[in-house]
Amino acid sequence: MPILALSARAEGGWIFGSKLSKTGLYDFHVANGAKMVPFAGYSMPLQYGDVGGVAAHNHVRTQAGLFDVGHMVQSFITGPSATAFLEWLTPSALAELKAFHSTLSVLLNDKGGIIDDTVICKHSDDKYYVVTNAGRRVEDLAWFEQKLKEWNASDKSSSGKVSLEVLDGWGLVALQGKSRRENGTFIGASTVLQRLKDGPSKRRVGFVIADVPAREGAKVFSPAEEEIGVITSGIPSPTLSQNIAMGYIKNGFHKKGTEVLVEVRKKMRKATVKPMPFVPAKYHREP
Repeated sequence: MPILALSARAEGGWIFGSKLSKTGLYDFHVANGAKMVPFAGYSMPLQYGDVGGVAAHNHVRTQAGLFDVGHMVQSFITGPSATAFLEWLTPSALAELKAFHSTLSVLLNDKGGIIDDTVICKHSDDKYYVVTNAGRRVEDLAWFEQKLKEWNASDKSSSGKVSLEVLDGWGLVALQGKSRRENGTFIGASTVLQRLKDGPSKRRVGFVIADVPAREGAKVFSPAEEEIGVITSGIPSPTLSQNIAMGYIKNGFHKKGTEVLVEVRKKMRKATVKPMPFVPAKYHREP
């Protein structure tokens, strides 16, 4: 899908550390009565005036909403072998991506595990705009730097070296959009391709949970109370008026409608496995 981004320089620099950083829209948020809270090292708006979270949620679902995501880490990765470098770091087929189109991807470690998710927008074969999460800034940038050194010191960069430019002080409003490769040239490919061949030992699924919401770390059990999974995030859904959650569950228990138990506040709560997304997406797609 195409990506549309509005970027603008913020006034002054950002301070990273114990002091909260500010996005370029900070003054706008304060002037318009936003309640500012700490988030991933930044002072970010939680809500405006007396507009509650449920009302804001429903407005975005039924109409539209604008979010300040200037806290996220934005970078340019450039160089003659930039496409090959990013296809080594991620499982995405970037050579096939059209100019100024984007893909949602993941950064992989040497064992094929996920370090972070990312959005990659291709400007050209030798220039990419990459967005990663603010909460993983230190780890992600360290990984990029480590892998850049490895790449540029190897024969893989024979067509030209690759560099990283971190775009500190930029604001961001963005739209986002999937691909998979099976040629085994990306980091951790042996593990990933083996899992694709043999099937996963656990599956990521949705849950609807009775009584109370389950939070990150809550354990999932079979009806016989065998531990079979874990919740990774959970929240009451204003749209569905139900407690929903996402998590990993043992293969075989992942099918839609499977009844399970989730331990919340030291009590077993009934839950049902649900497909995701919980609310069907209504994306506009190019013809």
